[in-house]
This record gives sequence, structure tokens and C-alpha cells, in this order.
Amino acid sequence: MSTIKLQLKFQRKNNNDVLETLSYWRGLFYYIFLLNEEGV
Repeated sequence: MSTIKLQLKFQRKNNNDVLETLSYWRGLFYYIFLLNEEGV
């Protein structure tokens, strides 16, 4: 459900909000990467 909301926000908002969304996903993937490193 949150994914759908992010997609709607992505389509609807201006470039600044798009950049915020991209940086959010970048941070999320980086966080997951760190968790995977700790798990190994």
C-alpha cells in the first residue's frame, strides 16, 4: 500500500519531491545492504 502511495506521489509532485523520494529509496537500500553485511 505504501508503494502505491509513493508511486502516486512520484507521478503527481514536482522535481524536488521526486529527488526526496529517490534519496529515500537510496537510504533504504543502503540500510538493507548494511543489515545484509552484518548478517554475514
